[in-house]
Amino acid sequence: MLLPGILATVVLLLVACQGADSGPPVDETGQLTLDALEGGCEPAERWGGFAVEADESYALVTGIVRDGVVPADVLDRVVSSGECTLWMRTNPYCSPACASDETCNDDGECIPYPLGQDLGTVSVQGLLDPVAMEPVEPDKSYFDTSLPNPPWEEGSVIRLTAGNLVLEGVGLAGFIPDEAAWTLVPNTPVTLTWPPPPAGAASTVHLELTIDQHGSTPLMLTCEFADDGAGEVPAELVQQMVTSGVTGYPNGRIGRRTVDKAAWGDGCVDLVVTQPRSPDVTVSGFYPCTIDDDCPDGLTCDQDLEVCT
Repeated sequence: MLLPGILATVVLLLVACQGADSGPPVDETGQLTLDALEGGCEPAERWGGFAVEADESYALVTGIVRDGVVPADVLDRVVSSGECTLWMRTNPYCSPACASDETCNDDGECIPYPLGQDLGTVSVQGLLDPVAMEPVEPDKSYFDTSLPNPPWEEGSVIRLTAGNLVLEGVGLAGFIPDEAAWTLVPNTPVTLTWPPPPAGAASTVHLELTIDQHGSTPLMLTCEFADDGAGEVPAELVQQMVTSGVTGYPNGRIGRRTVDKAAWGDGCVDLVVTQPRSPDVTVSGFYPCTIDDDCPDGLTCDQDLEVCT
């Protein structure tokens, strides 16, 4: 689907194809043109990908593409409501333990640990400063942290190439959420607002939230909101997160983004271009801690779980 005039978080479309590379599309002026954005990979199919990220204090390009899925990275979908989903990590277990160059799969079997692939030079065009990255040992990862922040012009086409591989995204409009802090109250929705982008933008707003850092089966909440200035985490998902466990220091991120994907081997790769922000997160009735002095009067710090009891 053609996406002209997009302002958004950038996603890379990574296409694995055979034959000669004809080069990235350009218009009559020689400028890069945008093709299509397909969304992100399903967790059970994702072999890796790249990100162009502009945080509050830094900007970078980073990524790795392996030769398979790392089982421990796959989250199981627990429940979805509205624009949000709860996920759970499965923590595969093998006995006896796997060798150092192996990992455990969901069937309790040791398999070779998926290895990073050498894609040669990975180039990113469309940024204020073009990027060219070589694989870094020992895992053949890619990164460049020398970018200006933000590293793009709003609405610019961003294209990552590596031989025959092509991934695309868009320079985002600036993103500042209206809420500097979130408070989670059981059985209560969390309403979030932000200034919407200019008309015609195709970005979404992505949220990630964890509140059980030391639980045995911690949940993660993600939301993919339409970028129209408002979103809501449903009350039933807030309730399920809180009742499943609250330990350690809650973490939350929200940001405008675009995402694209393509088939790669027997799996999938994607690219995210994003400008995340990290509001302070609290859970009503719970107090994170590292020492007793962090706790209200009458409570002490459980240092293993980092929560006042």
